[in-house]
Amino acid sequence: MNRISSQIRRQRAAYPIRHLQRLMRSPLKILLASALGLILAAPLCATTLERDLGRGLVYMRVTQVPDDLPMRSQAPAIVLDLRYATGVDISEWLTTYAAPQTPIFVLANTATQKTLRQSIKNIAGSLTIGIASDDFTPDIALNITSEEEKRAYDALSLTADINPLLYPTTEKERYDEVSMIEEKKTVPQIVVTKPEGVVRTETDRTPLIDLAILRAVQIHRGWLALRSR
Repeated sequence: MNRISSQIRRQRAAYPIRHLQRLMRSPLKILLASALGLILAAPLCATTLERDLGRGLVYMRVTQVPDDLPMRSQAPAIVLDLRYATGVDISEWLTTYAAPQTPIFVLANTATQKTLRQSIKNIAGSLTIGIASDDFTPDIALNITSEEEKRAYDALSLTADINPLLYPTTEKERYDEVSMIEEKKTVPQIVVTKPEGVVRTETDRTPLIDLAILRAVQIHRGWLALRSR
């Protein structure tokens, strides 16, 4: 009787082990292992910032290559922002995904790590946009200062809507009898002269525009128009 009881206890103790062994050989285990392998092997889309620019164009900001480098988007065209980014050669990624039918507009500047700036040259299907300098000659050169570019770059991080940085709203002046009378009553505007010699009125407000992104959007729209012909 004791011998039978001990055999039952050994069988119960061995059951979990046998059950796990069968599970390890089961199709479920193979499926789970395969899924885990795909998760570990798949590159992560670690884009720090992404915005929809409309008509199939998507903005993607990358600050570290290759860690933040996105997988290919479903969008047929990309604005890849490498301004102020650090990292290694990106030419292989661009060669893989950029093509005449799926263009990539690459934004860069002198603050982009030199290895990145050198690796974005002469890639078929891509176009570089930025402020030209002694060691950086983009395909499309921008006529703005580095300070203006940095202000617009930082501003995009603070808003989910990219449109105000591309198409700033303007208020149209209204001319009616009331406004004309009030205008005559008002004191003339005071003109302020800055030390640099720039003359501006108090009501003058320079709109904050990210010219690099805007230029990419304009070229993309022109490209779409040519394709439709």
